[in-house]
Amino acid sequence: MANLNDALNLAQEALERCYWDEEKQYYEHHFPRKEEEAFVYWWHAHTVDALLDGYLRTGDGVYMERIRKELTGTWNANHQTFLHNWYDDMEWIALALLRLWDVTENDACRDQVFKIWEDVKTAWNDHMGGGLAWQKKQLDYKNTPANAPAAILAFRLYQRFGRPEDLEWGERIFQWNLRNLVDPDNGFVWDGINR
Repeated sequence: MANLNDALNLAQEALERCYWDEEKQYYEHHFPRKEEEAFVYWWHAHTVDALLDGYLRTGDGVYMERIRKELTGTWNANHQTFLHNWYDDMEWIALALLRLWDVTENDACRDQVFKIWEDVKTAWNDHMGGGLAWQKKQLDYKNTPANAPAAILAFRLYQRFGRPEDLEWGERIFQWNLRNLVDPDNGFVWDGINR
């Protein structure tokens, strides 16, 4: 088990060494970093998850400090909000923040999750018989990356807070995804429809 732990420590050190941008105060989305790097929102949710994995594995508070810096940098780069044009990206950050709330019970994390969730629900529309849109500027394109994480988020919110409307949303989204984005013959999950 020591070898696995060593490998995980190396991976965490590489994340810090290769992807942290001190000037921008967040982790970049690829290595090597370019001189001019575009801000890519979805990457930051996965970074929070990876850092939280480090904290849960070691209990080392350095990971919580890195998460705090990463979330602050992302918040600032995204114009002091976690709301965004892409619904799937917001769902991933909400899932990461909810997981962080599980560990810290920090009310600010929970409050941001609820704020994001309220915005995500606006993606539901009648194009293609329902489902959540992929992005705010393209409401007629429906895909699994926007619908599956939303269903997971709804179910997790119900598990934690017991609000019946979250369970209803989870079922509604999940059933739409099954009917429209899963091949009934072999169970293959399609990326999306109407693009």
